[in-house]
Amino acid sequence: MKKIIVSITILLLLYLLASYLFFKGFVVGYKNNHFIVYSYLCADLCSALDWHKVYYGNVSYDECFAIEGIPKLVGLVSLDENGKPSATGLGGYAGCGPK
Repeated sequence: MKKIIVSITILLLLYLLASYLFFKGFVVGYKNNHFIVYSYLCADLCSALDWHKVYYGNVSYDECFAIEGIPKLVGLVSLDENGKPSATGLGGYAGCGPK
């Protein structure tokens, strides 16, 4: 029984390490053909409250709405006339999160 618990613990630690190294966060699900990753997004001031669930991969701002996600904006973000984040702010679009 002890070997089984040790084996499961080692597999879990390997999964967490590989997940963090490859996805820059921890994989917590799969939705809309994208992995959901619990990742650390640091904006102007980093605190312990900057962990977010975001879709992994290249999910554009427009695609985020198409898959019914919530855009994650960090820092000071200015919006253009279409309501999209512009490149002039001190922050920007950091990814798309699940609802």
